[in-house]
Amino acid sequence: MYYTLVGLSLAAALALFIALILLWVDMPEQRDDTFVALQPVIPWVFAVYVTLKYWSTAWALRQSRRNQQLTDHAFTFYLYFWLAVTSCLLILAYLLSPNVIWLRNIMFLVALLTVPSARLAAAPLAVAWNRHR
Repeated sequence: MYYTLVGLSLAAALALFIALILLWVDMPEQRDDTFVALQPVIPWVFAVYVTLKYWSTAWALRQSRRNQQLTDHAFTFYLYFWLAVTSCLLILAYLLSPNVIWLRNIMFLVALLTVPSARLAAAPLAVAWNRHR
């Protein structure tokens, strides 16, 4: 339950962050110099987080497949499900901000972060570890 709450709070924080950015874009007279200075760093932070997330997903899937805890059918089902949901979110991000490139890129990274992959990939490992305790 703790991981679910963390995932939901992360998604809510990211949605709030995007809403604040959109508000900031709409009101140029309210811009703060610190946010402008941090603006080039924000995509890099999200990119590092996306990279860590997908490397941990790949490791968990590899371990699950090696230990024969994940079938081919379950793996392909989740892969197709993840591709469908993520592509819908990427299309939505493009439609929301087609002209502001830096905002669109941040929204692409946020779309990649919202669909859970590492938790579902690590679930068979957690169940197997809990059985042996």
